[in-house]
Amino acid sequence: MATYSKKELADRVQQYQKLLQNTQQYRKAWDETLKNKLTTWLKELIEEVGLSAEVEEAETSFVNLHGITLSLGFERTDIAKVIDDEVHKPLYKFNGALGYYQVFNGKIRAVILFPYIEDIQQPLPDKILGIYRPDELTKDLIVEHLVRFMDTICEYEDFDDEEPPPSIGFHPPQRRKK
Repeated sequence: MATYSKKELADRVQQYQKLLQNTQQYRKAWDETLKNKLTTWLKELIEEVGLSAEVEEAETSFVNLHGITLSLGFERTDIAKVIDDEVHKPLYKFNGALGYYQVFNGKIRAVILFPYIEDIQQPLPDKILGIYRPDELTKDLIVEHLVRFMDTICEYEDFDDEEPPPSIGFHPPQRRKK
């Protein structure tokens, strides 16, 4: 059984108190500067590169769990669900989003929300790009996130079965093309 000293306990208490202070500082930074910086940077970047997207504050029913979302929006697809011979319900597609959301300790989680088509696809789990202290979120990091976001969206839109087969399991011999 491990033995601990009172100094080790005091160190843990001090660490805990510092973490609680950090949470308050991170939330204050969000309200005072970060929310506006993120919004401005995202709007500037999409305008500079010609990306059609909306940047908006994420809706929430909580205090201190806010977010900013860059959304590629929703659109009506040319796919329709047959209700009966005469009625077809058009389906809509969510085109994906890049989000910056506060987590419980005031840090910011950057995530990609995947595209999906209602009624025929379930949204994939969010792809977490990272969790950051407010001072770590720079315009350069936002550019990196936007590149990764666009890579993810392009990969989704270009989905096919041309990926090489997985290396585990039985694989019949591949025929050579002549």
